[in-house]
Amino acid sequence: MPTIIDRIEAKTLKTDTCWLWHGTTEKKTGYGRIRIGGRKGQKLMVHRVMYQEVNGPISDDLLVDHKCHVHNCVNPKHLRAVTPKVNSEHRLPTGNCTNTSGVRGVSWAKTRNKWLALVGHQGKQHFIGYFTELKDAESAVIQCRNEWHTGNLHDRTG
Repeated sequence: MPTIIDRIEAKTLKTDTCWLWHGTTEKKTGYGRIRIGGRKGQKLMVHRVMYQEVNGPISDDLLVDHKCHVHNCVNPKHLRAVTPKVNSEHRLPTGNCTNTSGVRGVSWAKTRNKWLALVGHQGKQHFIGYFTELKDAESAVIQCRNEWHTGNLHDRTG
């Protein structure tokens, strides 16, 4: 009888970096799903199952974060157990798909004709300032994120 890892690997394409799950995925999020326990078994997130198979159990209050940001990746080296706070801090550098500046936390304030810098922290948006130059706004949000966000891997250097 195949192990859970055998079942996962049977539906995984291993690239030089990510291990891409090609089984069932959630339509909206792209996260992989696997059923454990037969037809009436529980549907679980496959990256969470893989993390636990390799690293042991994790508490229900932790999330499994993809350091690579590839939702169908099941490479255990790309996964880490984190709090919801750290998970939300580890977003892509540009933030959401509506970002037009290309910089997370920076948007164009048409009424001021300047770049607006905001950083989310502890459930609130914090105003950092208005900037004439995009690079200055970017530096300001990066400085704040490095100070406030323990889970921010993108802005850290060294």
